Amino acid sequence: MVAASLTALPASAQDMQMTPWKDMPAGVYTVDKYHASLTWKVMHAGLSNYTARFKSFDADITFDPADITKSKVSA
Repeated sequence: MVAASLTALPASAQDMQMTPWKDMPAGVYTVDKYHASLTWKVMHAGLSNYTARFKSFDADITFDPADITKSKVSA
């Protein structure tokens, strides 16, 4: 039963399609604090990447599909 559910995951993921941004509703979207993280990397001495991750932050996205230049992110 577990194997069947694991093999079904990739098939359902392939069926997912992204909505074009022009078809998305305008509004203010708030990041879900419990399911989001912010990760960034910096090259160190040209040899390796330093990776940092923030697990606690606030952010809002104001989205205007009619004029994407008016959209913004506030953090």
